[in-house]
Amino acid sequence: MRKTLLVLLLVAAVLSSAFAAKDSSVMLGLSSGYSQLVSFHENADSTSMDIVPVKADALFYLGDSFALNVALGMDIYLPEIDGADAQTGFVADILAYYRLKAGDSFDILLGGGMSYRNQTERGTGEGNTTSESVNMLALMASLRLQIAASDHLGIFAGADVGYNIMNKATFKADSISIDVSPKNVNIMPWAVKAGINYRF
Repeated sequence: MRKTLLVLLLVAAVLSSAFAAKDSSVMLGLSSGYSQLVSFHENADSTSMDIVPVKADALFYLGDSFALNVALGMDIYLPEIDGADAQTGFVADILAYYRLKAGDSFDILLGGGMSYRNQTERGTGEGNTTSESVNMLALMASLRLQIAASDHLGIFAGADVGYNIMNKATFKADSISIDVSPKNVNIMPWAVKAGINYRF
């Protein structure tokens, strides 16, 4: 308990000093782009899933050298078969960056973090309600370019690449739950993104 309290106090002290630094600010915006989940199957060719993410984006400048990015939104899974309906899912990213100033209005952000995805499909059949839920967690490396278009308006672009450390799939039918997680499959997500934000 004492160790936990000490860690929390240390984190609070670091964040307080960061926000008290010269250049601390908050930027809120929207982003979209293109992403893929590339699956490497044992003894088989790789496959990919095409995704268009749409996210609300919050960027926190913690002083002159560090930044934290939190993004929440929706993944739109593009259908693999013509005429099929697109599926949607939840996505959340948290990324920490080291900030390199390349000019008065241009920052290069280098870092990484984690990305969580969930896709749940529900259906009915023979009087039963069914659902299949897929949960994925990935470690990500990230590059972000942040440009100040004016005192308050900014634009940004970036690229992420990572590796899934969790691939959990569950099928449920009424009170029955079955683990259908893929075996011997490595999944690498990557994404390119762009957006606009407002600096407070």
